[in-house]
Amino acid sequence: MTLRNISACVRQYLAALGEAGRDPALFVSLKAVITAENIKLAGQTIDARSDSAHVRATIHNIVAVLIAIARHHLKLPRSNS
Repeated sequence: MTLRNISACVRQYLAALGEAGRDPALFVSLKAVITAENIKLAGQTIDARSDSAHVRATIHNIVAVLIAIARHHLKLPRSNS
């Protein structure tokens, strides 16, 4: 995955949170926005607004990026999956 793709995933995630009613003023750090509750909310929002057959792959990619960011922040080893 490229930095461009990672950036796009994070932007889609943040846009979905905003669409779901989260206040963008609270998006002060990745730590503040990458939570299990927010990931679930963003996934549901993206799924609800899209009728594309590829929406599950999109959600999967976004969640994979968010997990990688969280693992990096926590200094955990890379996942093999």
